[in-house]
Amino acid sequence: MTGTGDKEAEKAAREAAWWKRWWAHDFSWEGLAGKRWIGWSVSSNGQCVETQSAPDGSRPATLQDYFRWDPDTKWLRPDEYLFRAGLLIIRPRQPDFHILHLPQAYEDGTATFKAELDAGAWAELETEISRLLSKSGPTDKAIGGENCAAPDLRAQVTGAILRAFPRPPAPEKDPSLHLAAAFSAFLVRANAEGLEFGSLADFSRALFCSQASFSRARFSGGNADFAGTQFLGGDTYFAGAQFSGGDASFVDAEFPGGRADFSNTQFSGRDANSSDAQFSGETASFINAKFSGGDASFYSAEFSGGDADFSDAQFSGGNADFYCAEFSGGNANFSSAQFSGGDADFYGAEFSGGDANFVDAKFSGGDANFVEAQFSGGDANFFDAQFSGKIASFINAEFSGGDTDFSDAEFSGGNAIFLGAFFSHEASFRGAHFLRSCEFGRSDQPRARKPQPGAQFRGRLNLRGAYFKGLADFSYVRFPEKAEDRNSAFEGARFFEPLDLKGVERLPFSAFHGIRLDKGLLLDSHHPERDQFDQALADAEAAIARDSARDPEHADHDAERSGADARYAALEAGCRALKEAMAADGDRKREQEFFSHELAARERRVRHRLEELKAGITGLRSWLKAWSVRAELTASQAYRFFSGYGGSILRPLVTLLASFPLVAVTLGFLTCAFALAGNAQLSDVCFGLECGPTMHPIASNTLEAAFRGMLGPFRLLLGRGEPFAYLGDTAPVFRGLVTLVMLLHGLVSSALIFLWLLALRRQFQIN
Repeated sequence: MTGTGDKEAEKAAREAAWWKRWWAHDFSWEGLAGKRWIGWSVSSNGQCVETQSAPDGSRPATLQDYFRWDPDTKWLRPDEYLFRAGLLIIRPRQPDFHILHLPQAYEDGTATFKAELDAGAWAELETEISRLLSKSGPTDKAIGGENCAAPDLRAQVTGAILRAFPRPPAPEKDPSLHLAAAFSAFLVRANAEGLEFGSLADFSRALFCSQASFSRARFSGGNADFAGTQFLGGDTYFAGAQFSGGDASFVDAEFPGGRADFSNTQFSGRDANSSDAQFSGETASFINAKFSGGDASFYSAEFSGGDADFSDAQFSGGNADFYCAEFSGGNANFSSAQFSGGDADFYGAEFSGGDANFVDAKFSGGDANFVEAQFSGGDANFFDAQFSGKIASFINAEFSGGDTDFSDAEFSGGNAIFLGAFFSHEASFRGAHFLRSCEFGRSDQPRARKPQPGAQFRGRLNLRGAYFKGLADFSYVRFPEKAEDRNSAFEGARFFEPLDLKGVERLPFSAFHGIRLDKGLLLDSHHPERDQFDQALADAEAAIARDSARDPEHADHDAERSGADARYAALEAGCRALKEAMAADGDRKREQEFFSHELAARERRVRHRLEELKAGITGLRSWLKAWSVRAELTASQAYRFFSGYGGSILRPLVTLLASFPLVAVTLGFLTCAFALAGNAQLSDVCFGLECGPTMHPIASNTLEAAFRGMLGPFRLLLGRGEPFAYLGDTAPVFRGLVTLVMLLHGLVSSALIFLWLLALRRQFQIN
């Protein structure tokens, strides 16, 4: 924060620079002879007359003529008269000055009476001011324009150095003030509260050395010109002022002295132009200001002194231009502001001082343009904002200062475009309504050049409960790298049109937990990639480790979504959502791939659950629960091993073929066991060459039993024969065991055949 000493030094430097420019414009008595008195001429007989009716031979009148002219006596007073009257200040070796223009010190530093604010000569000056004001009158609003020949009837105090701000000498007769005061200086508090400016009010490049108050002032007679004016002395008040006569210009105005208060001000005349204005003192307040007359321009304005508060401001007259404006002093508050007159242009605006608050702001007049805006100072809050005008564009905007919140925002007027936007912290679009197309990326880009990247989310992403009525384009979007930042990002979000994810390099599997896709989604053909899913599993493990280390009382801790079960559940549900989208699209191959990933995530989830249960076994009940989870894990592992979760054509086929010798050997051992036990029907069993030229019936029946079991449901193709039928009732136990082995083998074979056919169907897209 700038210290008091620094501010005083800055004020002194600004004031010195102003005086340098004042001297360069030369408001000496001789200099006034070179400055035009608009609309007036001096006739050959020494009379000041209106130029429109000036006789031939007249010359243009100057400001020196204005101060010489006495309208009561119709006399151009000479220098000697003015000197004796105390109105012309003549000093040796110094330029002559009219008393109004006499500076506080000459260029060589010699002081004048104006250096003492209580000097007696001020009374003569203020008497002269009152006389000039009493002779002033309403002036054409177009005065000074190329096509305006009307006379300037305002009191001409341009370049004057005044102690106090002039006020109407007879307010009971004429309460209006008609004043031309460009390049004037006001040394003490300027009190213009409640004044009526009945003509064009020209305070351009003026200097206010102390507090200036124009509260409740009315500028009804024409333009109000404060371009280049410097308010150095303290707070500046325009609260409740009304600019109804024409343009209000604060171009290049500087407010380094203190608070700039424009609260409840009404700009109903024409344009309100504060381009390149500098609000470097304290808070700049435009609370409830109404810009209804024309455009409101803050082009390249700088708000570096404190907060810029436009809460409840109404921009209904035309465009609101904040192009390249800089908000570096504090928070920028546009909460409940209404942009109904035209475009709201924040192109390239920089919000570096603090939070940017657009809560409940309404953009109904035209485009809301935040292209390349930079939100680097703090949070960017658009909670409940309504974009009902036209396009809402945040192309290449950077949200690097803090969290970004578009929760419950509604984009109903035109497309919402976040192409190339950068979010370094949490980005929340929770409950947002996109009633038109929404572009976080763009898929229809020319392939001849490198595609423009989509939005980049480096922090937590929250689109839960969002509502996408039109096309949602997330092409080339970069999703968060940490699992906890993307888990369930789309939970409850509904997409009425296809969700376009083409060009997305890394698929955020867990983000799709709870998503609602009415018409599916669009993916590049190389998705899903096994390496990416393996990385998603590793990311989940890393997130679980961070969950364990995180303080449960920390603000970022989300107990509902933390821990192994929640992390893997999100990954599992996300893969399930992608699987269902592929199924709806008839893409069997990718449906199976996402199904495999779903089961792999579930297996990890069950494994973590088993470890937690094993660590907490205290009795039979907890042991049984752990045992059931162990059984579930074993089944999942077997499913993965034997069939690749149903995605492998080769694994179930190889397992099926391998089951034949395995069962044959099992039955062979069973036969030998009964033979050794003394069963007469099996005692002469033989295998191989010792059986002679023909195979022993027991050997052939063993092979038949194994083959029939391997065929599963297709065993009936071999007829209704029954292995070992010739034994009859002589070996009931043996035959019963053979039947049991065949039954189990048949069940396993049926499952393997089913998995093989299912994988075949998905691989070749057979419907």
